[in-house]
Amino acid sequence: MVPQSTLSQLRRIVAQWPSTPQEQKEAAKRFIGLLQGQAKEAAGVEDTDPLDASEEFLKKPPEDLLENLSRNLPPPSFLSRMQQQSPGSLDPFFPFSTRRVPEVRGFIDQRGSLLGGLWHVLNYFTYYKMKMRAGVIGRTGLFEVIKELGEDSGQVRLHLVGHSMGAIVCTLACKKLVEAGSDFKPSSLTLLQGAFTHYGFGKDVNVKGITDGPYRVIVEKDAVAGPIAVTFSENDDALHVLYAIAQRLAGDIVRPLFIGDKNDPYGAIGANGSQKTPEAEEIALDTSPKVYPFAKGSVYSLNGKRAIQNHGDVRNEAIAAALLSAAESR
Repeated sequence: MVPQSTLSQLRRIVAQWPSTPQEQKEAAKRFIGLLQGQAKEAAGVEDTDPLDASEEFLKKPPEDLLENLSRNLPPPSFLSRMQQQSPGSLDPFFPFSTRRVPEVRGFIDQRGSLLGGLWHVLNYFTYYKMKMRAGVIGRTGLFEVIKELGEDSGQVRLHLVGHSMGAIVCTLACKKLVEAGSDFKPSSLTLLQGAFTHYGFGKDVNVKGITDGPYRVIVEKDAVAGPIAVTFSENDDALHVLYAIAQRLAGDIVRPLFIGDKNDPYGAIGANGSQKTPEAEEIALDTSPKVYPFAKGSVYSLNGKRAIQNHGDVRNEAIAAALLSAAESR
């Protein structure tokens, strides 16, 4: 949690917001510096990730973050699907509001401005804090529970299912099982609209200085006894917007029209499926219940274009059928 003293300083900056542009810029830099300080104090060795711009968030000077996040940008391709308002807007965040994207609290409609940049930093900070908590729970809490369960009940069948940040919890726990040399393997791993990089299980990624994805070892070491199933959907506005912020935060706008899609270094697995993963097979997630032929040692990217309409749309018959197929595959 953010200490009360830091919250008081943040509130004071907002309450005493200056009137001149230069003073506003200095106030914004102080605001960002406080958020960075909190993130750095809580960060662990596994909490920075060049594939979601968290390294940039921790290391870039506040003035650089503010400049990157205050820029106008051409709209990413997914805007044409979601809303046709203001086609002349050069800001990918402009059409959004908390009403349009309820899963991402606090996005403010801003056309590339200092205030818009400040809001985007604040939203990235909330993502980063949630990600850190998911990491701690996965590599300490869930990992320990699974390890003890395996030691006490060697033949138990355990099926892991994680949604959004819960995908980080489950996947990181599996990774820690490998690193700890545990013989116990979960029977299946199903990730519903996961909020981590789409290169998570990738091989020879060669993006942003990364050779293999952060969870590649799970596939190579057969850490899961059965299948790994990953749902994704182009309708997941929340993940597209989150990674658009990461793209802008890093100042790495090489292909701005493809922000957040499968060609973007900062794409999410819940938006695009498992990318650069030789074992991955894409299957359409049917809106009607069916049995999926999942096999051990394989990664399945389940395209939920028709079955998943938003980030939280994971409680339906299509998802239930996928979960049941994963559970019955071994």
